[in-house]
Amino acid sequence: MAASRLTVILLVFVLMGPLLGALVFGLATTLWLAVAEAELALMILPATLMFFPLSYLIGGFQALVAGIAAAVAAWRTGRLVWWPPLCVALAAGIVYMSRSHEDVAMSAILLASHVGAAAGCLLILRQMFGRETPAPRGGNLPADAG
Repeated sequence: MAASRLTVILLVFVLMGPLLGALVFGLATTLWLAVAEAELALMILPATLMFFPLSYLIGGFQALVAGIAAAVAAWRTGRLVWWPPLCVALAAGIVYMSRSHEDVAMSAILLASHVGAAAGCLLILRQMFGRETPAPRGGNLPADAG
C-alpha cells in the first residue's frame, strides 16, 4: 500500500477517532439515561458537542494507537483490515475502563465509544478507498491499483 494511503489511514484515526468516540459516548449515554433518568437524557446529547475539543485529550492516544495498528495491517496485507484496529480499540477501552473505576453501565459505554470510534474510522476509510484486492506478497500495491 502506498505511503500516502498509510498516512491517510493514520490521519483519519487521529483526526476523526476522538470525535466519533465522543459522539458514540454521547449517544450511548443519552440512551442509557433515557431509560434510567429521562429528564436528564435530552441534556446529554447537546452537551456532547462541548466535549469535542476535550475528546482529543481523552481519546487521542487511543486513536493514534488504533490508527497505527490499522496502518501496519494495511502495509502488511496491502488492503484495509478491520480486526487489528478494532482489537486495539477494545484493548485500549479495557485499559481506560479499568483505570476509571466506573460502574458496569458506564464501563460498557466506554468500551462502546472506543470500538465504535474505530469502526467509524474504518467505515470512513472504506468509503475513501473502496474494496481493495489483496496485494501480492511484499505488502505493496502497484501505483495504478486501488
